[in-house]
Amino acid sequence: MGRVAFDSWYKKTSEKEISLCLCSMEKLGVANLAKRNYQTLSGGEKQLLLIARALAQEAKILVMDEPISGLDYGNQLRLLEAILKLAKEGYTFLKSTHFPEHALIPMLLRTKLF
Repeated sequence: MGRVAFDSWYKKTSEKEISLCLCSMEKLGVANLAKRNYQTLSGGEKQLLLIARALAQEAKILVMDEPISGLDYGNQLRLLEAILKLAKEGYTFLKSTHFPEHALIPMLLRTKLF
């Protein structure tokens, strides 16, 4: 789905397009989900795949509205870590949240508490 806008919908997906999508999924550690039905995924897996889709579309700026809402604490951390990793690679994130303590996550990760 991340590359549909870049080619005709009736053409077979090229190996280059598939490779780009898998690379985006690998950046977020979700390449193992490539063959799974989206409806069977957890909330955290879905959030990471949606970010991977945006990366496959070659977006450099991502706007996120409450990206961690509805996620358990483990998936919240997983998602926030992925966002931090991508930010270090040059991506820009604009994120709204009701959890100001998430601003401390980068500092906590550096202290190896997690």
